[in-house]
Amino acid sequence: KDAVRKLREKLVCGLSALENVHINVPNSGVDHICNVSVIGQMRHTVVDKLTQLGYDVSASSACSGQDEVSKAVYLVTQKMDCATSSFRISLSHYTCEAEVDELITAIGKVAR
Repeated sequence: KDAVRKLREKLVCGLSALENVHINVPNSGVDHICNVSVIGQMRHTVVDKLTQLGYDVSASSACSGQDEVSKAVYLVTQKMDCATSSFRISLSHYTCEAEVDELITAIGKVAR
């Protein structure tokens, strides 16, 4: 569990430094999930681009389903641009630091 928490912290730190990227979860959120928005892009577009780069992220969650707007993200952020562009990254004990670094780089490319 500590390893996954450290990976999430690394992911949040790296993504927070990127332009047009917003972290939609509090620090007290669960360790294995990170909800992120790429401002100015629809969630399915971002997921499709990341999928083409070989990453498996999701535009849906238990709170949003396949809706174009994540009501949960809107309630947390009060920002419609975050609610329409959010996607979920799941981490596990199988995830390694290099994969997190590569994902941060990929999201940075997509966010430009």
